[in-house]
Formats: sequence, C-alpha cells, structure tokens
Amino acid sequence: MSAALSPEPGEPQGSGLPGDAEQGIQPGLYVTLPAEELALEGFAADGRADTMAPGPLLAVILGAIAGEGGQGLAGLSDDQLIGFLSGTRRMESQMAWAKMAALAEFASRPRRPDFAAAAYPERIIRERQHPGRL
Repeated sequence: MSAALSPEPGEPQGSGLPGDAEQGIQPGLYVTLPAEELALEGFAADGRADTMAPGPLLAVILGAIAGEGGQGLAGLSDDQLIGFLSGTRRMESQMAWAKMAALAEFASRPRRPDFAAAAYPERIIRERQHPGRL
C-alpha cells in the first residue's frame, strides 16, 4: 500500500482512500456519512431519515439500510420499516416529477426532420395500409 493510501496512524486497516496502490484512487462517487445518518432509529417516527427531503443522501441511506437484495429490511422494526417505505415513496415521487419535467421539456422542443421518432406515426400508418411492406 502506498503512503498516499495508507490510513493515518491509529486508524483501522481499510480506512485509507478508495482504491489500492497499483490502481490509485478509482473514479466514482464516494459519500461519507456521519454515523447518526445511518442509524436505524432515524427511520422511526420523526427521526432524521423519516423526515429527510428526497435526494442523493436519502437514496444512499435507503440503499445502505436495504442492503444487497433487501436483506437489511428484516432487521427493521415495524415503525422503522414504515419510515423506510416513506423514504422510498419520497424518492419515487421526486423521480416521477423529474421524469414528467424531462418529458415536458422534450415535448416542447421542435422536432428535427431527421429525428427517428418523427417518422414513427407514418410508419404505423403504412404498415396498417400495406401489411408486410414498409
């Protein structure tokens, strides 16, 4: 392990920077969360994660709590599980809004003549008028 990737003195093994000495730091998004952000109690009624606005932090916390294949959900109390579900609904609502905003933006743009979807309705009409031929 190179000095640049070594943990500080007194730090546990594996607490250095992501990557290894041969590859260096790998590109990607690395998120450091305070320990209290990942506490399961945060999903209980009025806990910090229970009222957190949708966004990247909530998405990371939901993913960390759920774990691989959702195995982490079994460890949640009923109250925490309801809070977790509430968080997923907030994220789902935000993504539905983002999708609608993107669709509205796309629909407002003028169509280019060479745009593949512009020819789609005419193709459907030709197929119905002349089955088997385009």
